[in-house]
Amino acid sequence: MPIASVTMYEAQQAQAKPTSNPKAGLAGFVCSVLGLSFPLVGTVGLILSIIGYRRAKRFGMASGLSIAGIVIGAVTTVLGIAVVVVIVILLAGGYVGAHPTVTVTTGSARYDRQVKQAIAVLRVDPNDASALTAAAEGYRKAANDVGGYWQRQHDLSLAAAYYWRLAALPDSRLAPDPSTVRVSALQYEAQLCTAMGDYALAAESYRRELKIEPHNYALYFRLASSDQRAGFSADAMAAFRRFLKLDPRSPYAAKAKAALAKIKAQMSVP
Repeated sequence: MPIASVTMYEAQQAQAKPTSNPKAGLAGFVCSVLGLSFPLVGTVGLILSIIGYRRAKRFGMASGLSIAGIVIGAVTTVLGIAVVVVIVILLAGGYVGAHPTVTVTTGSARYDRQVKQAIAVLRVDPNDASALTAAAEGYRKAANDVGGYWQRQHDLSLAAAYYWRLAALPDSRLAPDPSTVRVSALQYEAQLCTAMGDYALAAESYRRELKIEPHNYALYFRLASSDQRAGFSADAMAAFRRFLKLDPRSPYAAKAKAALAKIKAQMSVP
């Protein structure tokens, strides 16, 4: 190749080379720095910085910004992964052992130990009847000790949840008297739901109890009252009528008739 041509070729090549850090490296550095506040952006910065570094090496130019972007981007990426892991652990931690609460702290220090010991057993055996009973009673008694509304609601709801689980156990786990244990659990569950103002769940508890004790006529009155307060007028009427038919001489008969008349007036039912 003639000398003039070589000189011209080298000049063109020199002119074609970038004279500053590649744009990818600059963008990567900026994104990596932003990643200190937004970890996801830092990951983008890491990728761009690597691209910028490779281009800088290819053209034989300074790669300081790219290297800095790689370092900062790597740090922010690791931090981002750590944050995600912590969030996942915190979200999942409350359900380990299949118990219905993230925290085992009650509103009363007197019952914290009882509840914690019960939940420790439930982590090993979620169907341990004694542990479910202990947890339910611990939260129920704690609810009677606390004055704060939200803490009391918290303890009541967890007590009801444990009683529900206890009542749902198979007979083999409630031996030697499954019916008695189940009825007691459902009674407490209904009372707790009523105390929380959840009359629909209270009514459901009474329905479950009636399947075990169909001749306990007082349950029809409680069921009807819960249905009425929950706004289930038709169900309440049916339950009140059933109660009056089965136990017309009950001390609650007058209240049942008055409630039935009120529902009829509201619904304009003859």
